[in-house]
Amino acid sequence: MRLPSTILLATSATVGNQVATDLLDRLALSADASTTADLAAELDGRLRARAEDPDAARLLLELARAWRRSGRIEEGVKALDRLPRRADDGVSVGDAYVEFAQALTLSPAPDLDAILRLYDQAAVAYPEDRDGWSFAINHPVNAGVRAIAAQFEGRGEWQKAADAWRRWRPVSWCGNAGETMREERLTRIARCLHLAGKSEEAISTLEEYLLGERFLNGPFPSPVFAYLEISARAGAFEQAKRKLLASPANRKGMGTLAWEPVEPQPQEPAEGIWFEKEIQIVEGFARGDPAAIVDALRGWDPLRMYDFERGFPVVPEEYVVAGRLLAELGRAGLDYLRLRIAEFDPVAWKLAGFTGHRELREPLDARLQEEEDPTARALIRDAIERLGAGRPASVGR
Repeated sequence: MRLPSTILLATSATVGNQVATDLLDRLALSADASTTADLAAELDGRLRARAEDPDAARLLLELARAWRRSGRIEEGVKALDRLPRRADDGVSVGDAYVEFAQALTLSPAPDLDAILRLYDQAAVAYPEDRDGWSFAINHPVNAGVRAIAAQFEGRGEWQKAADAWRRWRPVSWCGNAGETMREERLTRIARCLHLAGKSEEAISTLEEYLLGERFLNGPFPSPVFAYLEISARAGAFEQAKRKLLASPANRKGMGTLAWEPVEPQPQEPAEGIWFEKEIQIVEGFARGDPAAIVDALRGWDPLRMYDFERGFPVVPEEYVVAGRLLAELGRAGLDYLRLRIAEFDPVAWKLAGFTGHRELREPLDARLQEEEDPTARALIRDAIERLGAGRPASVGR
């Protein structure tokens, strides 16, 4: 709520006459869009005539907000663009751009390009170190561009989505959280570039990170899967596999921290602790071998781990990706799962739920009727429930 306070009165006094003071007071109280627009137009004219006014910045902010309240968003943005860039009012200017971006987002047919431009302007206006760090995860610019990037993805505008994800730069005082967000950002960018027909750029984006020498707790599965899968779809799986196996992060016994650079390996090491399952799963997909995908997870016993995994809100990505890739193999993948479901194969039961193919409910129901073990029955019921959620988004589609 804007009050005709002494602050506004003092500000308006610098314009030089009582008319400007009256205009600001009336703008602060105006609830009618048409009246607000008329008053804003009159104030705009007076400000243009007094471009050197020392209080022009604060007056322009009031003018911009008046245009926004009257529904004249474009006029308001023009007023914001006339603001001088000074360190002492950066937060106010940045907040104003965010207000306009959020207002445009609520329109029936939002112009995503215009909204993204407003967030760009806000990012420039904010001081470098606001609230401890300029791009915290809850920063309004980060929240805004993330939402815009997701909307571009929903529209299938992949290049614009990639450009928007590049603007999302969250940081955190927590090393693990910061690394996770960094990996999500790179994975999103690469996926969008691949779908925009720029697979080579997508691959190089991920290579720069994955083949580097500095990690906190090693890379998570998402960028590794994206790298291998995009490479496989581009016909470059074997090259990607060799690079990963020779990378510093894949060396055995790395431990939980690898901050110090390491010398390149003189020869290709054996498959190590970080990438083994990811490589096996995507390799099975690249070869069209559903058995290899399922076998990659044989070391995990879904029955033995059921109670443990149930306590976590996030399912291991290896299951999610393996199920999705089995579905992408078409009949070969689905028929193999159907066969394994009929046998006592808990891995196949679990993976079936991540295919999104409801035709697998029939063999799961049949298997459920045969099972007496409560854990086995719970595992099968979970798979049946997940079938109703549909397939996860593919990196390749």
